[in-house]
This record gives sequence, structure tokens and C-alpha cells, in this order.
Amino acid sequence: MISAMRRNVYGCLSLCFDYPSRVLVEAEAAEIISETFGALARYELESLAPEVDNFRFALSNGEKSDAVRLVELEVEYSRLFVGPYKPLVYPCESIFLEAYRRGATGGQYLVEAYRQEGLGLTSDFKELPDHISAEFEFMAHLCSKEIEADEAGRWQSAFNYEDKQEAFIKEHIIVWVPAFLQIIERATTSDFYKSLARIAWQFIRWDYERLSEVKSESVKLCQS
Repeated sequence: MISAMRRNVYGCLSLCFDYPSRVLVEAEAAEIISETFGALARYELESLAPEVDNFRFALSNGEKSDAVRLVELEVEYSRLFVGPYKPLVYPCESIFLEAYRRGATGGQYLVEAYRQEGLGLTSDFKELPDHISAEFEFMAHLCSKEIEADEAGRWQSAFNYEDKQEAFIKEHIIVWVPAFLQIIERATTSDFYKSLARIAWQFIRWDYERLSEVKSESVKLCQS
């Protein structure tokens, strides 16, 4: 239950942080995304409920056509992450760390991490391998592999994929995404991106703590 919900949340975050596409504003997709975040609020993070309501309204505001809402998201995405001269915040791990903290990691290194899982970047994906949407999609993939292994009764493989998730969020996502989200929340003029940043931040913090606890319990069991 939790792994499936986490997979769905990471998948939705990947879509929302990619360059806006028409599918994002279509009624069916908007409802799926809102329901995915809503399930997280109902079952694990009750404090998210008001923010999920704000996000739902921002994403599926019936007063505007799909075309108008898509253009608004494209304009704000470009202002935040592309910019006329430079972005307000860099959406790629390696560039973000170099700009704000120095000592960057990621970038092309993640191509090998993806390849080891049988994954590659599609020809129409024009961003760097450590773009936030790619990192979220990779976490969704690792969750899916854990679920597949668990359903097949391959317990050791399921544990291994949990370890991979814990390592990836610790070595990559938690290193830069929380700071990235805080900048978005301050800089954006969009209710969509403001609520998205708040939802993503609370989810990542919760998931990082949960995975760390799982890893700690596994170590204890191995030592006993």
C-alpha cells in the first residue's frame, strides 16, 4: 500500500516538474494527480490536506480553458526554470549545487545509474540527466521494482530495491531538492507551483525519514 502510493506520488511529481504538457491540464489527469496527493494526505500526511485542496483548485480551475491554463503554466515554468537570461532556480542537481553550494554531483553520473536499471533518457527529453523530473521518475521506477519483487515473493530483491531508494534519496534528492523547493515557494507567482513545492517538500521529508527508519531496522535485524 505505502510503496504503491509512494510510486504514484513520485510519478506525479515527475510530471508536474517537467515542462508543462497538455496532459497536465486535462480533467482526467488533473483529477488523478490531485487524488494521488489526496491519498497521501488521508493515509500518511494529514497536515497536507489544506495544501492538496489549494493544489487541486490551482490545477483544475474550471473558470479557465485548458489552453489558457497550459499557457500560464508554461510561462511560469519558463520564468522559474529557464528565464530570458538565466533561471530563477536551476532544476538540475549538478547545476543547482554548483550555483548555490558548490561541490556538484550528479549530471552524467546518473546516466550510469539509470542504465544499470535498464533505463535511458528518451530522445525528446532535452534536459540534463539529473533534472528534478528525471530524479523523481527514477524514484518511481525503484518503487515499482520493489512492488514487483514483493508481489513475486522475491523478498531479498524487494529489500534491495528499498536500499536503492534509501541510497538515492540520501545521496541525491535530499541533498538539493528541499532547498530548491524553498526557493520556488518564495519566487513563484503561481498557486500551482507554490502548492506543488509545499506538497513535494513535506512528502520528501516524510519519505526520507521513513526510508532511514527502514534501513536502521534492517541493520538491527542483521546484527541480531
